[in-house]
Amino acid sequence: VKEVAYENIEEKFETAYLGLAYMAKALSNVFPSAKINLAVIDNQLAKVAVDDVIDPVKAAIHGPVRVMPLELPGLSAKLIDIPYPFESTSEQSTYLSLTFDELHYETDDPFVSYRYGQRWTPYFEQASANDKLHSGVEIKTGGTYVIVGGLGAMGRTIAQDLIAEHKAKVVLLHRSAIPERSEWETYLSDESSHAVTKEKIRSLRQMEAAGGPPDLYQLDVTSETQVRTFSQYMKEHFPKIDGLIWAAGLVDYGGIIQQRDREAFLSYTASKINGVLLFEKYFDLGNFDFVALFSSIGNDFYHEKFGQVAYNAANAFMESYPHYARQNRDTHFFYINWCDWLNIGMTVNSIRQQQQEQEDIRSINSKIAYGISPREGVRAFYKCLHSKAAGATIFKGDLNAAIRSHKIAFAKSMTLFAEQPVTSLEEVDEQSLESRLISLFSDFFGAENLNGNSNFFELGGDSLKGMTLLARINQQFGSKLTLTDIYEYPTIGQVADNLLNRSLIGKVKKGAVSENVLHKITI
Repeated sequence: VKEVAYENIEEKFETAYLGLAYMAKALSNVFPSAKINLAVIDNQLAKVAVDDVIDPVKAAIHGPVRVMPLELPGLSAKLIDIPYPFESTSEQSTYLSLTFDELHYETDDPFVSYRYGQRWTPYFEQASANDKLHSGVEIKTGGTYVIVGGLGAMGRTIAQDLIAEHKAKVVLLHRSAIPERSEWETYLSDESSHAVTKEKIRSLRQMEAAGGPPDLYQLDVTSETQVRTFSQYMKEHFPKIDGLIWAAGLVDYGGIIQQRDREAFLSYTASKINGVLLFEKYFDLGNFDFVALFSSIGNDFYHEKFGQVAYNAANAFMESYPHYARQNRDTHFFYINWCDWLNIGMTVNSIRQQQQEQEDIRSINSKIAYGISPREGVRAFYKCLHSKAAGATIFKGDLNAAIRSHKIAFAKSMTLFAEQPVTSLEEVDEQSLESRLISLFSDFFGAENLNGNSNFFELGGDSLKGMTLLARINQQFGSKLTLTDIYEYPTIGQVADNLLNRSLIGKVKKGAVSENVLHKITI
């Protein structure tokens, strides 16, 4: 078994993350609408027992396991973790029998583990204050802290608190260029300047006023040459690093599995998986007080992550890495799965981009469910820092109930999708078809003044909404559109053209494979 190391990432991917993703591409071509139960059996994925050995790179296989059923409506997938290699033939016989039974156990659990002859599934418990569970880690006054993705909204917010409250020396790593300090005043006064860059500059000025300017360093964390150079820079300027916060990540625009090439599978995981393992290679993380890895609650609400297989894969690595890193180091490694933040961040920026007119922040915040304020985010960070736990998910409310609700909504949308009655239309032209689709989209999203250029994703569409809307379209027109279609043809006009061009109006296209066939595929 190859060790966990930067040099071995792609080799490990070939038999796990990439291998399964390529299988999904094949299934989408050969069995586009067949019912398939896919079971993936692997090891070193779950930390159930104290002596469990974890491989965070293998954990990326969670990405395709969770996303494949969103993009192939007839497919269900389950990841089964077993304690292989077995210690005896008796143990082997026990777990083979349990695994065989699991293959025939119908459940919506995407991940199960077997230990001590028992079946284990993930579950969340409310964290409570307990001095016995305190990590013993504190932010040092005047300490040195490196924040990867330091000019992102979360990174800036944490940095400002470290500087203001602890007089910390903060090194902010950023990938995109930012104007020189001498140009800030001119940039801020220019109405045509980029709004997000202005926000960054204002935050930096606040940090200056709070206790001193942070150290800015432009770095591509996926470049080994640049990371090596940065490590030398830190040894010369900041020989003692007290903590590392990894807040970097890319929005996954790679698209559905069926359309991705190798580069699209890899590039959107690199800022987390490659970057973290490069830092592990060139920095002695065991000498840090803590390493905090920021991830997303989207891995728990994965039903909304249609078209984001690499996003899920990278975040699964971030969740798994602290368990692996704690195996041979005393450093406090932990991950945080963040919910959305109000006022700032990627979700706020995404909503702004979806609106044709700039809304005020209160209106934008009203569209974010269960969001937390930046101040609440800072408090949550310190709670996680002070806890011995290897990770936490930040959520306002009953997280287990919310996950169940998502699963129920997904199952309901799949039922609608699979059981639509066919209503044949004898005649339809492009104009009348587009008009009917506009009416459907308007009713569904509660939006007005839509036209042929209105885009499903810009209106706030996700995988759950997509399946529900497609069920309504298929029900009205007797078509058999899938999520792949809404991704390839996201505007109303494109949906209309697709329906007409594929001759799906008024009839059901017969496939070569019966939808009643159940295929069990195990790898």
